[in-house]
Amino acid sequence: MNLAWLPGLGLNHDSQPFYIDSWQLFDNDSQVHEEAIIPGIVTYGTYSTPDWFGPGWVWSGDEDYSRSSAFPAIVDNRTPFPAVEQRFENRGSIPGSEFTIHQNQPHAIFTHGLLSSALSSHYVSNGRPQVVLHSNVTQVGTSGNVTLGADASTDTRRVDYHGGWRYIGSSSDAASNFEISWRLADYEGITPGSSLRLTAVATDGRGRLSGSRAAWS
Repeated sequence: MNLAWLPGLGLNHDSQPFYIDSWQLFDNDSQVHEEAIIPGIVTYGTYSTPDWFGPGWVWSGDEDYSRSSAFPAIVDNRTPFPAVEQRFENRGSIPGSEFTIHQNQPHAIFTHGLLSSALSSHYVSNGRPQVVLHSNVTQVGTSGNVTLGADASTDTRRVDYHGGWRYIGSSSDAASNFEISWRLADYEGITPGSSLRLTAVATDGRGRLSGSRAAWS
């Protein structure tokens, strides 16, 4: 899956552990930003159907719920999906996204402690990357291309662009100010005279996200 199974580690990490306190910190006024889950949690991460619910129990706390909507269909593991890719980031899934102090966390705590012992005493916590979205377009039609870019802090590795709540595209090319070309004709819902809020979200090399301030309407 090319996925780091630790929240807050790397550009592609497990982002939906079952951690209710972190969910309460999400920015509910933002359509695209979410507060990162506390880094370092290790989930069960299984894709298997848990025996205690029984096969075919389609409930959000069961892996069958996620697997039931997969395409191509997952039927008794006879599927084009490799086994590891049959696990979905369903934050309500107990076998897939839950963690416990007495089972999988001790291993993580021991490993973190071992690695931390080698860190300098001058360790500084990782701050948010900074990003400012820019475009030289103030008024456009409903066809043609618009160039979106961003000025971002040096630790930024990727910038994702959103129109309203929908994903537009992303760039990892810092040398070109993370520019992308957006073809408006491919974006449904834009009509003459309408306005749309555009948002840039920066991700640094450790997986930290920018805050909900980089927007242009």
